[in-house]
Amino acid sequence: MVRRCELNVGEHQRFNESCEEYMTWYDTTTQTLQDLHNSTGTKEEVENRSSKLKVMGFELVQFKMNRVN
Repeated sequence: MVRRCELNVGEHQRFNESCEEYMTWYDTTTQTLQDLHNSTGTKEEVENRSSKLKVMGFELVQFKMNRVN
C-alpha cells in the first residue's frame, strides 16, 4: 500500500514538472509569436521572422516528441 502511494506521488511530481515545463515553453512561445506577428518591413526582416517561425515549428515537434517518450 505504501509503495503504491509512493509511486502515485512520484507520478504526480513528474506530471507537475511536465506542466511547469509546458507553461514555460508556452509563455516563451506566446511572447515570441507576439513579437513576430508584424508582417511589414524589408524583405530581409520578413524572411528573418519567417525563419524564426519555422524554427519554432520544429521546436514544437521536438517538444511533443519528448513528452511522448
